Amino acid sequence: MKRIRNQIGSADAARSSKRVTRSETRRVEQANLQRITSILPLEFIAETLSYLEFDDMARYGRVSKAWMSALSHIGSIHVDLDGKNGKQKLKFATLRFGFLTSISIDHQCDVERTRDERIDLTSHLDQLISSSLPHLKYFRFNEKLSVRNDGKKVGSRAFRALKDATQLEGLIIRGGLVFGRDEDLKNFIDIFRCKPKLKALALFNLFSSSNAWEKADFQLFCKLVRKMHSLKRIFVRK
Repeated sequence: MKRIRNQIGSADAARSSKRVTRSETRRVEQANLQRITSILPLEFIAETLSYLEFDDMARYGRVSKAWMSALSHIGSIHVDLDGKNGKQKLKFATLRFGFLTSISIDHQCDVERTRDERIDLTSHLDQLISSSLPHLKYFRFNEKLSVRNDGKKVGSRAFRALKDATQLEGLIIRGGLVFGRDEDLKNFIDIFRCKPKLKALALFNLFSSSNAWEKADFQLFCKLVRKMHSLKRIFVRK
């Protein structure tokens, strides 16, 4: 019994020392960050951290609140929606990054997802765009594999929040978005209203499952484009 008590005591001491070690590590990390921020502006640190891969940003954010605060000032992110954790990535970005001016999304559309998973992904992408509207200047969405399979694509409703992105200067959407109804297409065209600062526009391989993009729709789109007096580059391929 005495030997067992000694072993339990040793285990408790070991766990206690681990807790102290973690606490000390956090204090050291916070002190290091405070030392860095006393020399360099927080914006410069955030710009440097923006070159990290998205998964690395998430890991740094778990180190301490101080590092999460530095990461929250990052202005540009690139999110790869491969695998099944796309929703978690978008949710993390929406909650943690409050000053985004540039969002770049790659979507692996050959990944099998259920209908609910696709709806979730569309909803979280819409929320990320909505949370970035005050500062958003550049948005890029790229389908890695362009196949005409409605079940694997992000719905066009994921981009409806871009309608209110009045500061937008660059917009690239590459890959077959699916417009299941004529209403979806009209909502998508509404994105191009009130874009006084848009300088570059590129749309590739847009696909409709309801024979949309009729002559009237395309004329409306052209009319909106003509009102973009700051537009310098445009490329559209249906």
